[in-house]
Amino acid sequence: EEEELYEDLFLKNSVPPMAFFNLVRKGKWRTAEVGDVIVPDGFHFDKVLLLRSGVAVAYLENKEVHAYVGQQHNDIPSHERASTTSSSSSSKSSITFHQHLQQHHHQHRVKRGCVIGGTALVDQNVTKDPYKNKVVAEEKLVYLEWTLSDLKQAME
Repeated sequence: EEEELYEDLFLKNSVPPMAFFNLVRKGKWRTAEVGDVIVPDGFHFDKVLLLRSGVAVAYLENKEVHAYVGQQHNDIPSHERASTTSSSSSSKSSITFHQHLQQHHHQHRVKRGCVIGGTALVDQNVTKDPYKNKVVAEEKLVYLEWTLSDLKQAME
């Protein structure tokens, strides 16, 4: 996983291998299941998350504001990748219509990339206030998590 991450993302940005592996050692690999809250709202958030796979959605007052898309994600929601069979044509058409609505929603949502909390690396003032968005796993997630202080130390 780490070698693929290096080749997919860090090598393109000219990060030396030793610097990358030092960075990864400071972090922790985590997973989250659909519906898991990975960043609660109303609390101080002093971490940076790099989504490797899956989709997480940020909500403000229960309204979707944007989505974070895993670095390996192919932009097709997992429920649309699964094949569905049905003996009834009315079930087939309702599933197709539901999938169409989901696909339309996913194509038009605001996507923020694969990093959650990265703003704090350039503007530490954002960590003074509680995080206003709740971030929830929409798909199974695999991500790398660092504390802000560990990440800054590894980047020096």
